Amino acid sequence: MSQVLLAERIKALRDEKNITVEDIERAGISRSRYYRFVRGETQISVVDLSRLLKLLAVSFSELFAGVIADPYQLNSDE
Repeated sequence: MSQVLLAERIKALRDEKNITVEDIERAGISRSRYYRFVRGETQISVVDLSRLLKLLAVSFSELFAGVIADPYQLNSDE
């Protein structure tokens, strides 16, 4: 999964839904942590991802559409 693609997808959804960084802060994600993720300096935590899903009002599969080929398929060597 490309972190850059995920950050771009989140940005597109934010723009589409008029969600500001202040809204993200009110959801419990610090501004600095959000921007470090967007700049590719850190990965997003599961907790923050869950908060973003709720704020953006999208499911996991909707968020990852176009970011990964099949969000339901697990990678395994079997």
